[in-house]
Amino acid sequence: MTDAATQGLAADRFCESCGYNLRGLTGDRCPECGSEFDPDALPIAQIPWLRRSRIGVWKAYWQTVFAVILHPIQFARETGKPVQLKLEDADRFRKVVCRAAAVSATIGFIGPLLLRFSPQTLLETSVGLLIVGLGAWTFASIFLRICTTSLPITFVAPADIPRARIMLCYAAAPWAMLPPLAFLGVCTACFGAWDFSRLLFSCFVLGLIVQLVLAWGIGVVMVSSISGYRTGSVVEAGVLIPLTYFGAAVASIAALFAIGAILTILLSMITGVLGGLLH
Repeated sequence: MTDAATQGLAADRFCESCGYNLRGLTGDRCPECGSEFDPDALPIAQIPWLRRSRIGVWKAYWQTVFAVILHPIQFARETGKPVQLKLEDADRFRKVVCRAAAVSATIGFIGPLLLRFSPQTLLETSVGLLIVGLGAWTFASIFLRICTTSLPITFVAPADIPRARIMLCYAAAPWAMLPPLAFLGVCTACFGAWDFSRLLFSCFVLGLIVQLVLAWGIGVVMVSSISGYRTGSVVEAGVLIPLTYFGAAVASIAALFAIGAILTILLSMITGVLGGLLH
């Protein structure tokens, strides 16, 4: 039996099967559920998302979101402990957040536009609305991907880059709050009074701004924790993260124009070919 198993675990460590605290145990089997564990292996970080197979994806997702939003410093400290952390898990969390946020932003953007059309006109303009919706989704997807994966920080040592990337993935958590904002956008299509609909849309836009500020603040707190919150690193993260958002917006707009140009060329070519065949 190993030294760790003989002397007992000195730090908190929880059973992966039932969540029982294994601290102080001198064996290699959980007394609660009987599952075996390796006392010499690093414990899994106390991040709800890493326990999703036991507590459920939905519950783990929202527990992780609120852990990042409400306790970013404690969350950052947890990732700095000698624990098991995988970029694959963090990136999967980021992808779930970004996909839900992109769909929510699209729904919130399209919702107010629906009020402007009668059912008859809505059918006639359905293709145009579909194009607008796809454009909004494309913009949001590209923007969120860049914002949650780019790391323009120079104070991170090469050895800390893997942890920094994991932190950046979990720092995407504030974007999980976009669905309630999208609900405002949908509500604007349910009221006949355009003034009230416009008020809801204004609340939606204001919520997006608050969302950006929240994501910026949490990003600064979590990324700069790697350097121990030195003044220079906090300032650098505080300046470069908004610049990343600006660059992401520019890149997203450029991508939309490029896609639009390609589709226009393809449509012209198809129209020309069909015209030649018909004549």
